Amino acid sequence: MAANKKTSFKDKIKSQVEHHKEQQSKGFGYLNLSKKDNDFYSIDMPKKTDTLKVQFDIIPYVVTDPKHPDRELGAEVGELWYRRPIKVHKHIGIDDETVICLTTFGKKCPVCEYQKELQQRKADKDDIKALNVSYRSVFNIVPKNDKDYEETPHIFDVSDFCFFDPLMVDVEELNEYNFPALEDGKTLSVRFKKTTGNGFTFPKAERVSFLKRKEQYDESILDDVVCLDECEGLLEEGLVIHVRPF
Repeated sequence: MAANKKTSFKDKIKSQVEHHKEQQSKGFGYLNLSKKDNDFYSIDMPKKTDTLKVQFDIIPYVVTDPKHPDRELGAEVGELWYRRPIKVHKHIGIDDETVICLTTFGKKCPVCEYQKELQQRKADKDDIKALNVSYRSVFNIVPKNDKDYEETPHIFDVSDFCFFDPLMVDVEELNEYNFPALEDGKTLSVRFKKTTGNGFTFPKAERVSFLKRKEQYDESILDDVVCLDECEGLLEEGLVIHVRPF
């Protein structure tokens, strides 16, 4: 099925903002996960300041997963969508690893099943809580005006707490629902602030502004971005194995 390259994200992301606010009220948290790869983008806070402003374009990809977590919001097979939500379990095993929750891909997760078993046994509440899933989003982005990154597609893997949550707030406040569109999208200018929590210091988006792009994108960019629905295979290859609080 060919993707609609002229997709307008406005109505879909308006629905996602409302959906996100509903989910937040249910206590969604943040994830600890990182990847090692030259094509991955990360926020590295300078040592001498508590804030950092970066700019990048979020580029959509063609959805291939019929069980995409955002499918009811517009991420249907063959359509363009701009993020891949994933879920993880933290502090698993003797190596204290972060592992993908297989419910991300519509599969039965052994960690979730073990948590249910602990609940049935009325085990210690802290032991049960420790197995809760945490939430993260993966994006294709093109960094802008950044001396450390070329202006080519990179993967940005970030906790929802640190980026997606504040993004949804500012998207709604500024009425910028079509920011990921190829033909009339916006460059995101994001101010990150050094934040402390759970014994870690990490960058958290404090404000997202939306700038007019100097150039829009031809649909050929879709050949250069990663199909984020294939991250399951990447995870199985062991790219996501290191715990990190951002």
